[in-house]
Amino acid sequence: MITLQNLQATEAFAIVIGEVAKASDNLILTGDLGAGKTTLTKGIAKGLEIKQTIKSPTYTIIREYPNGRLPLYHMDVYRIETGAWDLGLDEYFEGDGLCVIEWGKQLEDAVPLDYLELIIEKDSDDENKRQVVLQAFGKQAEDFKKELRKDGSYKMSEEVDVNIREALAKDAEQIVKVSQTIGKQTEFLVMDEHGMDLPIHLLENQLETIYESDKQLLLVAEVDGQILGTASVRTSEEKRISHIGEVGISILQDYWGIGLGSVLLEELIDWSQQIGQIRRLELTVQKQNRRASHLYEKYGFQTEAVLERGAIGDDGRFLDVLLMSKMIDPAS
Repeated sequence: MITLQNLQATEAFAIVIGEVAKASDNLILTGDLGAGKTTLTKGIAKGLEIKQTIKSPTYTIIREYPNGRLPLYHMDVYRIETGAWDLGLDEYFEGDGLCVIEWGKQLEDAVPLDYLELIIEKDSDDENKRQVVLQAFGKQAEDFKKELRKDGSYKMSEEVDVNIREALAKDAEQIVKVSQTIGKQTEFLVMDEHGMDLPIHLLENQLETIYESDKQLLLVAEVDGQILGTASVRTSEEKRISHIGEVGISILQDYWGIGLGSVLLEELIDWSQQIGQIRRLELTVQKQNRRASHLYEKYGFQTEAVLERGAIGDDGRFLDVLLMSKMIDPAS
């Protein structure tokens, strides 16, 4: 069960659904009137990069939103009593988009062969709190559910007391171990399962140098003394490019989806503005890593180029990489 403590957590969860959805995924929303099924669909549309206003399809049965990363087919079958097969909904279920079906269980025999059911329950004491249960029916739905879990959406509502500070030499061993873990968890980073391949004593020296530098920054995020992510701005000693800061952020998978990436990125941008010497921040991010590229766009980064075959995936396939940048003006 997933606990969504407030409307912001519900929207964040819905956006993740839209971000991980694939063509011909089917999502049935089950819950009482007022449980938030249409509200959830609006967040899903955001995750699909759909700009249109989402309206309830109560009286039209289906509304189509084709202009996103995937088409969204939003259905409300509450008033369908008979003849569901005659509506031709199966063409949508097996089509090129994501089907979100409110009251989908009422389709009975016409229900999709493969679907993920999202059961929404209202909290009796808090009108903004929701409990959500995911039930997968079929192989594709099971994969859909795993992607949601892998993204860390179930962590969104948990209270996490995270401390963010500058890295110290004593953090070297933990940083290496965390980098190795993250390298195993995702192919989104340059690091593989070997993580940061650097002897501890050399990393300790580097951390001391970065800590003393007024043009480089390495932050660690920690919970109860355990490091769970890092964020950095690195610069060059070469005069002609010394104004450029290279951004890097990596977070353990269990802490994806709780807003930690936003907090770390804000810290890096604020620091860059305060020191007054960095005038350009740049980074590379795999095109398939939509959650990260959306985050950077939110904070003003723009895509300058697509680097074809910029990385190699775990299975040997070539991956496109985005070069993104943000111009920095000193804080006034």
